[in-house]
Amino acid sequence: MSEQIRIKYYVRTDMVGSTCEDVLEMPRAEWEAMSEREREEMMKECAFNSMEWGFYEIPTDKNSEQK
Repeated sequence: MSEQIRIKYYVRTDMVGSTCEDVLEMPRAEWEAMSEREREEMMKECAFNSMEWGFYEIPTDKNSEQK
């Protein structure tokens, strides 16, 4: 059985306290065989797959706009 390696990856925005982290486990040999670019692409994919995002309209109060 191949030795496992634990890799912590994170997503951060410019908002205070916005860092979210997770840990990926994989065979060390597989990690070491990857180029830096492959590692970066894989970590970006892991981070993206862990995110949920959305948007919505913020209602405005017509009375407060007229003051």
